[in-house]
Amino acid sequence: MKGDNLIIGSTSQVSRYMPADYVAVSSRNIPNWVFEKKWENVYLCFAEQRTSLANNLNYRDVFYSTNVDLTISCIENIKSKRIVCFSTTELWNRHSGSIDIDTPFDYIENYYTDSKVKLTQKLKKYENVITLFPFNFNSVYRKETFLFYKIYKCLMTGEKIEIGDTHFYRDLIHPSYVVERAMTATNNEIVGSGRIIYINDFIKDLFLESGRDYNSLVREVIKGANSRNIFWLKNKECLYPYSRLKSDYLREIKGNK
Repeated sequence: MKGDNLIIGSTSQVSRYMPADYVAVSSRNIPNWVFEKKWENVYLCFAEQRTSLANNLNYRDVFYSTNVDLTISCIENIKSKRIVCFSTTELWNRHSGSIDIDTPFDYIENYYTDSKVKLTQKLKKYENVITLFPFNFNSVYRKETFLFYKIYKCLMTGEKIEIGDTHFYRDLIHPSYVVERAMTATNNEIVGSGRIIYINDFIKDLFLESGRDYNSLVREVIKGANSRNIFWLKNKECLYPYSRLKSDYLREIKGNK
């Protein structure tokens, strides 16, 4: 029954695309009854993921207390047959080429990635926990510190924006696809399309199909060469095609104008 499914992290991007009749609570104030009930499925959707603060010592404890301590506390105190947790493909961000679930981690260390590594290692001992590693995803619910918060805002309001370098390739998805995989996953897995796209081209496609003029609304401020490694989900087939990626992003833009 859908009432037997729980989401912790009711304001996260992923939780917004879960079925509306799933029970959802905030991770900041989890009621006691959550731990008394027996659940069929539990989705731990909360995280501290403000990567722009991931090297800021003032936020060190926030990353570890949320991404490690709170997550493990939920797992150990909740009664559920199946718990889904979210790690990140940023644990491979120094890798070049395709990756699968058996590819060794290779990442730039900061408080975000280190907290996710510590969490991922701890999750191995829980038999009822499935760990998912999504590639980057965006929606109208992106927070202010992220690139696509600006992109969505500009597309929906026509407000001029300034962005950094978007001339790089990435395996990019939408949270609705992450939810699809989360609801059916039976083992740990990487969630991605299996293909890379050129981010600047994708953004310009969104502007074109939304009837906005990219050149008049967006100022690119590029400082130095882009040194991002290109990595993607290893898969012979495209699991999440570009046409659907555009459709998922455009539907929200047009629906919120």
